[in-house]
Order: sequence, then C-alpha cells, then structure tokens
Amino acid sequence: MDEMLRLDGVTAGYGGLTVLRDVDLSVREGEVVALLGANGAGKSTLLAVASGLLRPRSGRVRVDGVDVTGWPAERLVRRGLAHVPERRRIFGSMTVLENLLLGAHVRFGREPRAAIDLDLERVLLLFPQLRGRGEQIAGSLSGGEQQMLAIGRGLMSRPRILLLDEPSLGLAPLMVREICRVIAGLPEQGCAVLLVEQNARAGLEVSTRGYVLEVGRVVKEGTACQLGEDPEVREAYLGARREARSAAAVSR
Repeated sequence: MDEMLRLDGVTAGYGGLTVLRDVDLSVREGEVVALLGANGAGKSTLLAVASGLLRPRSGRVRVDGVDVTGWPAERLVRRGLAHVPERRRIFGSMTVLENLLLGAHVRFGREPRAAIDLDLERVLLLFPQLRGRGEQIAGSLSGGEQQMLAIGRGLMSRPRILLLDEPSLGLAPLMVREICRVIAGLPEQGCAVLLVEQNARAGLEVSTRGYVLEVGRVVKEGTACQLGEDPEVREAYLGARREARSAAAVSR
C-alpha cells in the first residue's frame, strides 16, 4: 500500500518548549492509524505539524510521497489532507450548510458545482442526522451533531488523508459508536485516517495500526491487536488494572 503520510525524525515545539522529539510515523492507503497518549504527550502538536499549522524544527513531512515540510495548511488541503481539530471548532453562528460548503472552499472555481453537491450528498448519507437541517444554525446542534458536522466539513475538501483530533471527546457512548462507525468506513471511500484518541479502547477498535506517544516520543507501535494486548498499554490506557481490581473486589 502507498504511504499517504510520513513523518521522519520530526522535532517540533513552541517557543523554547520542545514538544515532539525525533518522531517517525506513517499512515498508508486504506488504514486507520490510532495515535494514543496521555494529555500533554504531543498528539495535537503532531497533527499540527502534519497539517501545516506548525513548522517542524527538524525532520521531514511527506504527503503521498511528496516532501511538504513547511507548506502552509491551505496548500496541504489542496494536496488532499484535511484536519478536524479537537473540540470541533465549527462556525457556530453560521448554518449547517454554510459550514459544510466552507469545507469545500478550495474546490470552488476548480471543479464543477455538481461534483461538490455530490460530495455534500455523500456526507449526508454518512451523517443522516444532518439531513434536512441545512438552514439550522450550527451552534444549536447537540455536541455529537456538531462533531458530525466538523467531520463532514473536513470530508467536503475530498481528502485522501483525514487527521482527526479527539472526535469522541465529551460525547455520549451511543454517539461515540456512531462516530467510530463512520471513521472505520472511511478507508473504503479512499480516505486514510490518522486518529488521535484518548479513548484508547474506541481508537484501537476502529484502527489497523497504532502508535503510543509519551512525552513527545513514540515509545510503542504495532497493529491494533498487538497494542490492545500489550500489558503496558492495557494498564496505562485500557484500564486493565482497574478492571482487575474490580474483579478481585467482586470475588471477595
């Protein structure tokens, strides 16, 4: 499978603070790759580097085999990379339809409007909760619906790789399952995914492979199954110790 995204030896940070240290990571065509780690591990910073929002101090970023280190974010969107940031960041005072069409802004004037309308219909098929609500003010949607809108807006640029930052954050379990269902199906539609998720269990369930980031460094990588069975990952991110304690308490 072709590599859609690759980071080689990336070091990055803000001011005098170094957040990422010599990070290597790849996402291949047809994959959902999970990036796990505690708060402050550098996950969102990694996505910022990959999407052109933060220039690395050293190392290289490649998208679809092309060195894009230092490219601005909008140029990367045109290259086929979209970034859905943490906490949704939709335009709350605009309508649902306006938010979705903003996601396609790099396509207007370059593609027929019919192609954009076709992708709009595809987004509404993925998220039927948004159908018929085009004129509704986006800020009046529920948290889960706003997350659907944010992902849909990202998909409207027709990306080949989608960066998702904490899509399950603050959502009810039923909505988390719905969001995960959509994420798992994106590779079949030609869109690979790099998924940042503190809900490690949900992240690994929809992923092909994964990486664990600790204090800005990749400390583990493997298939989703390998990481899910790793004792350290289970204890740190899957609540294995808490489950063992609960089981012991029940057996007493």
